[in-house]
Amino acid sequence: MVFAPTIGIVTALPEEFAAMEALLDGAAAVAVDDDRAPYIAGELPSLVPGRPHQVALTIIGDAGNDAAATACTNLARTFRSTNIVVMVGIAAGVPSPDQPERHVRLGDVVVASWGVIGFDHVDQLADGPRLRHGFPVPSPLLVQRAALIEAREYTGRGTWTQWLDLGGSPALPGYGRPAEVDNAVALAGAPGSEVARLEVPAGRGGQPLPRVHYGLIGSSERSLRDARVRDALAARHNLRALEMEGKGIGRSSSLNGLEWFVIRGISDHGDSGTEATWRRYAALAAAAYLRGLLAETPPLAPRGGHPRSGGVARGRAHLVDDLGISLLTASPHGPVESLAVNLRALSVLCERPISLAATDPVELESMISAIIGGLSGLAGTVTPEDAAALSLRARSFIAAADGVLMHARSTYTDRQAEIAGWQYFWSILHGEVEALATLLSALVRA
Repeated sequence: MVFAPTIGIVTALPEEFAAMEALLDGAAAVAVDDDRAPYIAGELPSLVPGRPHQVALTIIGDAGNDAAATACTNLARTFRSTNIVVMVGIAAGVPSPDQPERHVRLGDVVVASWGVIGFDHVDQLADGPRLRHGFPVPSPLLVQRAALIEAREYTGRGTWTQWLDLGGSPALPGYGRPAEVDNAVALAGAPGSEVARLEVPAGRGGQPLPRVHYGLIGSSERSLRDARVRDALAARHNLRALEMEGKGIGRSSSLNGLEWFVIRGISDHGDSGTEATWRRYAALAAAAYLRGLLAETPPLAPRGGHPRSGGVARGRAHLVDDLGISLLTASPHGPVESLAVNLRALSVLCERPISLAATDPVELESMISAIIGGLSGLAGTVTPEDAAALSLRARSFIAAADGVLMHARSTYTDRQAEIAGWQYFWSILHGEVEALATLLSALVRA
């Protein structure tokens, strides 16, 4: 069977990689001639029995958003069938001992169902830092399926925790849950102090089970060891955890036309008492949750309808198919290929106003510029009549794109006016993208 993974899984640390590999079915190393990254091919169960997800697992080899973005880009290029990239591993949790429902304990899991905040990506103003624009939204499919798991946990029907039993087994020695005496919280302003441990549900054998928290995860290049800074960042951005790779995964996935998701097991609290005691168990908890999440997710078709071995030409043709543009044969024209890729990316953003609003204007402008360049190049390969039609459509597209970019760069004090503006410009650009796709389809068929 041809290996055509639809899910890419990225880890940063050896503890994370080992835990995830142990939970894959049929795990086997994959050698790729033109990619130096290590890959493990495997399967994870899907919602449909007998139709598992094919997955590609890799390890970054270094912490940080730059390394994560590079790993994501390499994976997307090597396995063009990938639809979603998931970052799985450990993070610092934000404790709230005075709010039991929000209290993130060691060993818990935090799911970025609300997204990732790049809290160091700011404009530094006289009155303090301000976040620079929004962030690509996480995978709508996995957000929906995570909500299903959350709903089932309310009624005690969650099943993903069964995979925690591997901790301490011969398959994963040293991955068992540490003693609860190690689950202490340093309070901001009182280094070394502890609070009373809060009760959590017990699983098989009386072992406490992780709680799953859904919300925002903060991402930067900082490895926090300061409770004051942790609490200030969490309060400012409503964070449940902090880590160092999610921003790179989200940005890179979005730029490569992929969906993304982040799942974190809590190994420390980002304070002066941080140590490695909970790392392995936290890594296993995150990996176990991903296995449970994908078990509730229907199997995905390979992105573009092709595995890696299908060849470059076939892959490019199917990128155009994703837009509803039928290429009967793979086109040799570079401009067509460029348009297909960039129109596909812009089409994804145009599916919802919130996706467009969350995109950095610099990235949006780059995408639009690439489309305009592709249109210009294509004009030289068609008849004068078709070139005239293409020029007319291009002018209309540019006018719509200029309106969107102007709105994206504007500062609004009235939130309702900002939202109304996004709705207006989104509807115009969405129509232009569809019209451009239709015209390109006709030109390719001619």
